[in-house]
Amino acid sequence: MNFFDRHAPHYVGDLVFENTANATIIAEYAAEDRFARSLTDLFQLLDELSRKNVAFQCVHQSIDTSSSTGKLTLAILGAVAEFENDIRRERQRAGIAKAKANGVYRGRRASIDSARVKEFVAQGMTASAIASELGCHRQSVYRHMAACCIPNQ
Repeated sequence: MNFFDRHAPHYVGDLVFENTANATIIAEYAAEDRFARSLTDLFQLLDELSRKNVAFQCVHQSIDTSSSTGKLTLAILGAVAEFENDIRRERQRAGIAKAKANGVYRGRRASIDSARVKEFVAQGMTASAIASELGCHRQSVYRHMAACCIPNQ
């Protein structure tokens, strides 16, 4: 069970709590960026915990959301974590763009041979039959047919 499984309202993180007057979730996450996916998600989670009279404590960084200082600290660390993720994504995209420009990054190899798709279409086979023959999804066949300027069947 991870923290993002919101379908079970009695679970918070890896811990189960019951409706008590004042409960505290003590989390042993390696970093706060494992607690929430984004800053918006962090605030939603903290709000949800607050409405249930639950305080979040992070053991490693001595953060306790039952105090204003703890809430501020967690918000700042969450913002920094989101900033770092954004920077990492930007660098990754820039690296991929540079590799593509240099002809190094070509993406995943095609698992379907377009020549075979053309051949099967010429034989009058339907997209479903071609997909079955090639062991792929019918939509993949449609994409190859569209790329080869062959109308969908």
